Order: sequence, then C-alpha cells, then structure tokens
Amino acid sequence: MDGNGSEFMQTSTKKCLRCGLQYPIKNDECSHCSEFKTTYELNAFKQQLANGKKERNNLGLRFLFIMLVIIILLYFSF
Repeated sequence: MDGNGSEFMQTSTKKCLRCGLQYPIKNDECSHCSEFKTTYELNAFKQQLANGKKERNNLGLRFLFIMLVIIILLYFSF
C-alpha cells in the first residue's frame, strides 16, 4: 500500500475462452477454470454458473413483485 490509491483502481480484464468469465490480464491463466482438466469438470462448473444466474434472476423478480405490492398498498392507503 503506497498511499496513492492504486490498490482501489480497477484492473484490466479479458474474457476466458473456456468459461466465459473475466480475469485479470496480468494472469496467464483464468483463475476460475484453470484447475479443471476434464470437460466434465468444466461443464459442471458452467452448469453451476448458469444455476446461480437463474436463482439471481428469480430473486430479482420476487423483489419486483414485492415492490409492486407495497406500492399498490401505499397508493390505496392514502
């Protein structure tokens, strides 16, 4: 830590061709999927990423629905 704020600066990244995630350019290999040696392991990792994305989308839709219900209740309460 040298005090000039460089530790807070965003690093340049590039997209991994195997998993599709971003990793720092200064790394030679992707930090997410470089440890996977077989396609089975890589496909399981990709499936886990897809499941997480689906769960986050569902959570966002739930919050949107709850927000709409609250807005309707507030509208009719005044």
